[in-house]
Amino acid sequence: LDVYAVVNTRHFSLNAEWVFSWQEDQLGNLPEPDYSMNGGLVEAALHLYNGKLHPYLRYDRTSFDQGGGPFLSLREDGGAVTRHYVPVFESVMTGAAYDINAHARVKAEYQHHLDGPRKDGVAFQVAYGF
Repeated sequence: LDVYAVVNTRHFSLNAEWVFSWQEDQLGNLPEPDYSMNGGLVEAALHLYNGKLHPYLRYDRTSFDQGGGPFLSLREDGGAVTRHYVPVFESVMTGAAYDINAHARVKAEYQHHLDGPRKDGVAFQVAYGF
């Protein structure tokens, strides 16, 4: 289930989304009979310089139950598969996206994690759409 709302004007936008997912192990191969996850986000952005520059502020939250399910956060470490699991993820992000043209966008983002082993991070992204 995914519910969202968007307000988009020439000068600003507001986005909110909530998602719920439930999976059932019908074959009985997994440690638990079912797994669920829920999460959401709220984002506010401005549209500046003729809609090309988009500074934003965002809050994300994701919650998993029962150890995160069979596949969440599996990582290869020295030839062995390990798991790095954070049951509740909360983060505040701020950044800016710039539309180079109708098909290309660059983005820089600062992330502050409110819980878990990560605390702060920086992300850069280049996207091309067609």
